[in-house]
Amino acid sequence: MRAFLSLFLPLLISSLHAEKIITNPNWVARNTPVVTVDSILLRDTVSRMYITLKQLPHTSLTIHDDWVVQDSIKRFSGKVRDIDGVDFNRIFQFDSDSTIHIEMDFPALPPSLTEVDIIGNQKSNEIRIIGLSLTEKRNKTSIYPQPNPIYRSATPAITFDTDTAILQGKFVGYHKRLNLPDGKIIQDDLFSGKQTEINIPIAPDGSFSAKIPTRYPFLYRTNRYTLHRNVLGRIIRPLSIFRRNRTKLRSLDIPR
Repeated sequence: MRAFLSLFLPLLISSLHAEKIITNPNWVARNTPVVTVDSILLRDTVSRMYITLKQLPHTSLTIHDDWVVQDSIKRFSGKVRDIDGVDFNRIFQFDSDSTIHIEMDFPALPPSLTEVDIIGNQKSNEIRIIGLSLTEKRNKTSIYPQPNPIYRSATPAITFDTDTAILQGKFVGYHKRLNLPDGKIIQDDLFSGKQTEINIPIAPDGSFSAKIPTRYPFLYRTNRYTLHRNVLGRIIRPLSIFRRNRTKLRSLDIPR
């Protein structure tokens, strides 16, 4: 009888821990395609995320131990407890198949939450997935609205002068909780060698615009505007502007 109870009681106790599994959860925005959450296991003791990491073959990555899961207003925040598949804070390399599967354990999530943000590698090459759904699959058309065919920028209107170029565009799939830093263009005077930095602020809707003077021969290049290394790289490839012109980017996709 004791032997029977010793086998039965653990099964009974484990059955009392209700669990829920969400497969292929939707998300609102993310700043890198390197990390994909395949499924989420929710229990009253732990929330476990099954994640696929995908990157170019023979490149390396480090997953730091600063990952958190939180709600949109940071009323709830839980730090990662454990990881399986790789080790925290250690460099690992992708093989020829470019894929590594890992699991991350976080504290149990409040039952009232319907979506969360997960954020990691916060000191360098920050990774963010915004609005990760904890409910049934939602209609993707509501998550990823198509850009308006008529471009409307939330940034202030810039008048076009005869001695300037205008860089203007918008990130498609942007969310303000991605916390993208401002862009930057380095202006190199080809005669004097003087460098000038031109800041490109990003509006809450993901639009951006900048006025670039073109009075003299200049080489224009961007800083390394990195959402994640190996993801966006540079917004604009190095370009030379020697005459008056207008450059307008209709849209720039946030990686999905």
